Amino acid sequence: MNKIVVMGFPHSGTTILRKLIGNSPEVHDVQLETVHIPNINIKEENVVIKFTTTDIDKYLGNYTDFKVVTIIKSPFDVFGSINRRFNGQDPENHTIPNWDKYAKGFIKYREKPVDNMYTVRYEDLFANSYEQVQNIYKFLDLEFNEDIITTKRDVHISPTCVHIPLEQPKNCRNGLPHGKYRTWQTNQPFKNKTGESRKYLSDRQEEIISSLETTRKLNYE
Repeated sequence: MNKIVVMGFPHSGTTILRKLIGNSPEVHDVQLETVHIPNINIKEENVVIKFTTTDIDKYLGNYTDFKVVTIIKSPFDVFGSINRRFNGQDPENHTIPNWDKYAKGFIKYREKPVDNMYTVRYEDLFANSYEQVQNIYKFLDLEFNEDIITTKRDVHISPTCVHIPLEQPKNCRNGLPHGKYRTWQTNQPFKNKTGESRKYLSDRQEEIISSLETTRKLNYE
């Protein structure tokens, strides 16, 4: 069995990237977030898992026999999205210093690649007729076709949400369980949302993010 893991900072596109990989008929998609392949019967030749992290190095050593895809997204969008979702009641690891730490690890492996890792910016997934998605498929030794992008496949990412909502639920700030909103969100069509969440940043967050060397190195402005 070929093992694949997707990792990235929270709110960076890890779930949608895992879903895109799992759209291949060659891949078993483990839909719940996990750091381990569950002990279940898998008939496909490949299996993909995903989780979020603030530290690539902390986990990379555990996945030497995996193919690893790491993703990063503009911190302006990441923290705008976090503000919108949690309205100031952010999980403790969803911080700008933690994004900066993750970004430093991402840059390190982008500048000095390792054989079993592919690094990609969220924003680049949509460019040049999905060239980066095609490159990820080549890295994973999977066959790519255009149906991978448009495949309609129900994804259940939360054990607390059995049915996929037909309409957009309210965000967590209004008291709705996180799983219900995320399940709805993950089942929406693959769409470039670059820049949509930045308007939810505070002026101070804009200032701090703009001052980071990692922001500049990754061409996020």
